[in-house]
Amino acid sequence: MTQRHRRPVPTWLIISVGAVVTGAAVIWASGLRDEQGEALLDAETSNVLIALLGVVGTILTLLLKTTAEVKHETRPNSGGSMRDSTNRTERKVSTIEEANDSRHAETKAWLDGLQNDFAGRFATLGRDIGGIREEIRIDRSANNNRFESIENRIKEKP
Repeated sequence: MTQRHRRPVPTWLIISVGAVVTGAAVIWASGLRDEQGEALLDAETSNVLIALLGVVGTILTLLLKTTAEVKHETRPNSGGSMRDSTNRTERKVSTIEEANDSRHAETKAWLDGLQNDFAGRFATLGRDIGGIREEIRIDRSANNNRFESIENRIKEKP
C-alpha cells in the first residue's frame, strides 16, 4: 500500500483560518438581534466574544496541524517516520537477540564439554594418584620388611 506524503499546513493558512473565523464571528455577533431588532450584545461584549472566537479558531487550526504532524510520524511511510525508525530498530534488536541466543547456546555447549572433559580427566587423575599411593605403600612395606630382615641378620651375627 502506497502512503501519501502530506505537506505540512503552512502558517499563513492557519492565520487565514483564524481571520476567517474572526470575520464570521463579527458577522454573527452583529446579526444577533432580539424581536424588536435591538442588538443582543453590547459593543464591548461583542468585541471580546469576537476576539475569543478568533483565538479559538486559530488555536484549533494549530492543534489540527500539530495532530496531523504527529499522526504522520506515527504511521509507516516507507522510511522517514518515527514508526519506520521504530520498526527498523525492533528488527535490529530482534536480530541481535537471536545472534546472542545462538552464541550463548554455543558457549554453553563448549563450557559443558570442557566441564565433562575436565571431570573425566580429574577422575582419571584421581585414580592414577590413588594407584601411585598404593604403590608407595607397597614399596614402603617391602622396604620395611627388607630393613627388618637386614636388622635381624645384623643382630644374629656375632
